[in-house]
Amino acid sequence: MHKKVILYSLIAVLIISVTVVIGYSKYIDNVDALEKDKPPKEIPNELKQMSFDAGLEPYVIRNVVYDGMTMEELAAKLDKSLNSTIKGKGMVYATKSIEYGIDPYLALAISLHETGCKWTCSYLVRECNNMGGVKGSPSCNGGSYRAFETIEDGISYFIENLAHNYIYKGLTDAETIQKKYTGTNSNTWAAKVNKYIEEIKKA
Repeated sequence: MHKKVILYSLIAVLIISVTVVIGYSKYIDNVDALEKDKPPKEIPNELKQMSFDAGLEPYVIRNVVYDGMTMEELAAKLDKSLNSTIKGKGMVYATKSIEYGIDPYLALAISLHETGCKWTCSYLVRECNNMGGVKGSPSCNGGSYRAFETIEDGISYFIENLAHNYIYKGLTDAETIQKKYTGTNSNTWAAKVNKYIEEIKKA
């Protein structure tokens, strides 16, 4: 009789143990499933937006700099609109625009409109890396326009000038920039720049 009690007790303990193990296993599976489907946490950031790629362990942090894109993604997007002398210079436009806190679409759109680099860049760009019709020295082939050593230097100067002389003075879009930039009240310049902006966004 005593042996039977011990046997039944052992069987009961075994059954309970198996049940606990199975239950715990299902619990872990459910937790794993929830964690996989768990959306990334949002992190407030005043200077940079941070986002998480869901479904990765550990979560991978993406530095979003503009329009939901990382610097590399933004550069790749801008590159789709660049040809001729500035082909492949999307990273220069991206980094310098973010550095100076201006809209990279606007900066690139003005460049394309003023230089023709949507197709073939102007003489000043091709010969002297001058992106904005900048005058000064060193001279571009003896003329009044300035020559820049590299196209990167020319783009950087153009964006810096746009920031300090327009954006930081409250002229932040094509409509407000056009009068100072062109010296006229015509909406034609702004309309063309805005058209380029839309094309860049869709690229």
